Amino acid sequence: MNVERDPGTVAPYGEEELIEGGDVTLTPGEVPWKARKHHAETASGLARAIFFVLAGSALLHYTAMAVFTALDFQPVAEALERIFDVWLPVISGFFGAAVTYYFTRDSSSR
Repeated sequence: MNVERDPGTVAPYGEEELIEGGDVTLTPGEVPWKARKHHAETASGLARAIFFVLAGSALLHYTAMAVFTALDFQPVAEALERIFDVWLPVISGFFGAAVTYYFTRDSSSR
């Protein structure tokens, strides 16, 4: 059910429209997907991202604590300290798990 329409018009609900996606040019036997390389890049990227979240949250916490303490906002500083006491073990656990996986993934896949 492919009906010609003016450019820019939308097909009514429930009516499918053919979308031309181009040609597929894979030759037989060629697979551009390299699973090991993709897995390694993903693991490395996740470990780096979690490290930056850990480092950034610690830096943000200490900066905020210094500012709130200097401005004599003790209730805010105490609340921020309680939040960080909960947040630090969570994010450091994620980081530890990511690093452990990153360094032991090759030995577990054999």
